[in-house]
Amino acid sequence: MEDGIQKFNREFLRPLYTSFQEAWADQEPGLSLSFDLFVQRLTDKLNIKEEVSCVYVQNGSIQGFVLHTLNTYRNKWCAYNGGTGVIPGARGNGLTKKLYEALIPMMKSHQVDQVILEAVKKNKRAIHVYEDIGFEIVQGFRCYAKRGYFYSDRQHDFREKKTISPEYNAFWEMDPCFLDQPQQLKFNLHNEMILETFKEDEITGYIIFQPRLGRISQIAVNPKYRGQGIGNFLVCEAFQRSATTHMTVMNVPEANISFNTFLKNIGFINEIDQYEMQLNLN
Repeated sequence: MEDGIQKFNREFLRPLYTSFQEAWADQEPGLSLSFDLFVQRLTDKLNIKEEVSCVYVQNGSIQGFVLHTLNTYRNKWCAYNGGTGVIPGARGNGLTKKLYEALIPMMKSHQVDQVILEAVKKNKRAIHVYEDIGFEIVQGFRCYAKRGYFYSDRQHDFREKKTISPEYNAFWEMDPCFLDQPQQLKFNLHNEMILETFKEDEITGYIIFQPRLGRISQIAVNPKYRGQGIGNFLVCEAFQRSATTHMTVMNVPEANISFNTFLKNIGFINEIDQYEMQLNLN
């Protein structure tokens, strides 16, 4: 690898993994991933695009990185920041800003309207860096986890599905975050499982989750069938099919009061708060 800012490519995955571990070792929330899960996250869940992602190399090692994918979000063509990191020894040199100065012309050449990212609210340093680049706070997100006891005293007919039904959108109270939008989930669908409850010919609810990680990507109940324990039933069925001792839900909009209340009522704990931030390029 040559020194300086370079476009990311798949040949950098192994040294990037080393830098990722070092950059995120002191961050909240910490990200502890095996190399295989790291590659799966970048290539499947995030679908990182080399044409809008950069790394900074010095003395043959990656000192910093900013990685993006491209997709439609809120009716705009967006670059989503799927990972930013600077190793401790390279901090304080404005490296993230320098990487974005190189990336923004590349994004504009791909007709990107907005850049989207999430930042932990407690990480004031990162928020200041992003605001200095030009990002603005759009909304607050809450991240949840539940460990241990999962129980439902209700039974509902359900089936496993292989595709995301267009009917699901009608069950939403608010749009999911970027990563959990249907047009983005499709890249990771082979790592997700879909369970769908039904009554006669009508879908009453659904859950999309990653069994390997215990992460819920989407869950919603048909408004006609709420208050019947369908949501908790789906979470319990997902847990039984997951390889973890916990379940997590990321980036729930703070403004979605009823969904936040539902999660707390069935035992989820709000562990991390984040901001969604955006940078307008037009």
